[in-house]
Amino acid sequence: MLAGKAGVQSLIIHEPASLFISLLANLERAWSAVVPVATPLALAACHWPLDRQAVLPVFTPAQTHCRNQSVTLLPRTHRGCQRGHSAGTVFLPGHRGNGNGHELVGQRAAFEGLTRLDGLEHLHRALAQGKGVILLSAHFTTLEIGGRLLSMQSPFHVMYRPHKNAAFESVLQAARTRHFRKAIPRGDLRGMLRSLKENIPVWYAPDQDYGREQSIFVPFFGIRTASITGTSRLARISKAPVVPFFQTRLPGAQGYQLTLYPALEGFPGDSIEADTCRISAIIEARVREQPGQYLWAHRRFKTRPEGEPGVYD
Repeated sequence: MLAGKAGVQSLIIHEPASLFISLLANLERAWSAVVPVATPLALAACHWPLDRQAVLPVFTPAQTHCRNQSVTLLPRTHRGCQRGHSAGTVFLPGHRGNGNGHELVGQRAAFEGLTRLDGLEHLHRALAQGKGVILLSAHFTTLEIGGRLLSMQSPFHVMYRPHKNAAFESVLQAARTRHFRKAIPRGDLRGMLRSLKENIPVWYAPDQDYGREQSIFVPFFGIRTASITGTSRLARISKAPVVPFFQTRLPGAQGYQLTLYPALEGFPGDSIEADTCRISAIIEARVREQPGQYLWAHRRFKTRPEGEPGVYD
């Protein structure tokens, strides 16, 4: 199931897997009853992969990051980085490592008591301005369940990248719409601006590689990294405050820590490049706190400046 020099960028979804996901989505109550959320949390703590084939491809780009950036990036061994990454990526084949499947198909009651939430007042204070809120986040392995847990405390919309598999995308879109009220495809900037105009927070993660034409190169762990400028541009157009939001999977089966930070002051600034550097630094700081939970499988350093060799070659 490997594809390309550095392995798959996302797990290949076959029709049986899509059918399985659809069945789970239509049988939420049974799924929640059979597999409590605490069960995959405990298994993650033991690093016990339920589907060996689903796990191995994800390791390839993660190993590359650990090998190339171990001095400046991760204060741990290569194997430690891979192990931490696997703890959030071993459940539900085809789910691209963003959780265990419960976050989209589980019943609300299954999540009660799993959340430690700090900083909700920052979101409320920002919403009081009446301009909506850009919930700045990043692609951690826990992003889906973090969003689901926050939505139980405060409703918001999400901006996401549609899945390439049509059947799987249909299930994801239905689930996200149900839990987050509205799921906005990545290219629908007008849709995002409409939500902000209605004073609704919108979850937004700019830490993906969309190629040289849509990006500028700013430092990320000391490496010039292709980074989109959307956070600065959207904040400038909408006048919406930017409130960072990140989640952390706690050790063992303790649940998840959700943290909302104060709205960024003086943002956007006079320079789009400076704004993009600032956003990159915020995300880097959070990744340093939990490097094993970042979704390195997205190959963050894929696009290189002209003349630089590829990181994953």
